[in-house]
Amino acid sequence: MKRKIMIVILVCLITISALGCSNVQEPEEKLELTILYSSHSDFKRDFGGQLATKFKNVSFKVVEYSSYLGTGMWNNLKYVPQSGGDWDTEALLSLIEKEQPDIIYFPASVSSTLLKSNLLLDSTEFLGSSPELSGIDSSYIEAMETMGDGRINVLPDSIASQAIYYNKAIFDGYGFQEPEDFMDWDRVLELSNMISERGAGEGVAGLLTPNHSIVDLFLQIGKAQRLTWYSPGQDKVYFAEDSWKSILESIIQKYRLDSSLPDASQQASEAFINGKAAMVLDTFHLRDKLMNHRDVQWGVITEPVGQPTSVFSSTLAFESLSGINKNTPNIDQAREVWAYLNGQQVARNKHNANVHRITLPVRSNLIKDNEARNLNAFYKLKPMVNSSMQPDSLSISAESAVKSYLADQIPLIAKEELTIDEAVAVWETEVPKILMNNQ
Repeated sequence: MKRKIMIVILVCLITISALGCSNVQEPEEKLELTILYSSHSDFKRDFGGQLATKFKNVSFKVVEYSSYLGTGMWNNLKYVPQSGGDWDTEALLSLIEKEQPDIIYFPASVSSTLLKSNLLLDSTEFLGSSPELSGIDSSYIEAMETMGDGRINVLPDSIASQAIYYNKAIFDGYGFQEPEDFMDWDRVLELSNMISERGAGEGVAGLLTPNHSIVDLFLQIGKAQRLTWYSPGQDKVYFAEDSWKSILESIIQKYRLDSSLPDASQQASEAFINGKAAMVLDTFHLRDKLMNHRDVQWGVITEPVGQPTSVFSSTLAFESLSGINKNTPNIDQAREVWAYLNGQQVARNKHNANVHRITLPVRSNLIKDNEARNLNAFYKLKPMVNSSMQPDSLSISAESAVKSYLADQIPLIAKEELTIDEAVAVWETEVPKILMNNQ
């Protein structure tokens, strides 16, 4: 009898064990998504463990493009290769072809190549239906649509935007009315030169532009006024036109006044904080510095525009853009992850962790203006962009070569060794040669 009971118990235990084992679920196999990003370290810095926490059923493989393109840097508020040359777009396209990443990040200045290559998914409809992507400022969405020739294939995650910081005490002390949003370059330079002349004895500068050399400022003002200084594919430049000569005249006057400052080498931020600059055209990082100097009375207005009615910035730039590979086999999951990477939470985390805030999120609602400083000035202007279908812009190396040449020429005009007419006549011959030699 005991033996029968033991057999029954043993059978029951075996049955229970078998049933228990059958209910043990196998670990769910994770879906792998590949993301092309600048580097592994940048990816970890920007996103940390957020993705793993949010998407537990996805494993992420990061492919870095800096190994092929090199690292980037901000120069004259443009994100360019540290090497000083151009981004190797052929290497980037080859890398994408080889790795087939689901989500693609890339330097914004190569966007024309990526968009023309037809590698990126049209996300226009998805953008309108995704709650994660709501809240991106409309001006940047419009810019992406312009670049995509009516389609939205990419999104920016940040902007490099400038505003004019002005010292209220200097304006009040000199009897000048405080500057306002949407002032054009003609008015700002006129105001700058008047203040520099008035403050010459005290070493006070009118306007400092730490992110732009005098040559870059010359070209940027022309761009803001929708002027073209060269003709793509043609042996011709336009510096001899009256509009360009007028800008050059204002720039030369500013250059002479700036050169007469007793401490011209002083950093713009220090000069502003020390009351030696009435205005500074700079990024958001100066605001962070000013928070440690409560004694300085300051405000901000928009970057100068080309015309009084313009709402466009000639210098606002994007560091990187991202889109979805149209050949991804995981389109739904890729969309969900891409939306999260461009969403509000990630944007807030990246902004708060950004120590040197040259860039700002593309969501103005994340910037709190608790002291009513008009910080929205960094967002009031729209980026000046072109369709990817338009002719490619000048290469970085060619533009740098022209700027280097002009940097040698402008001091000669300032010293009256050349007149403006003489200079631009020479430029019409020499600049096309420089462009041809740097194609």
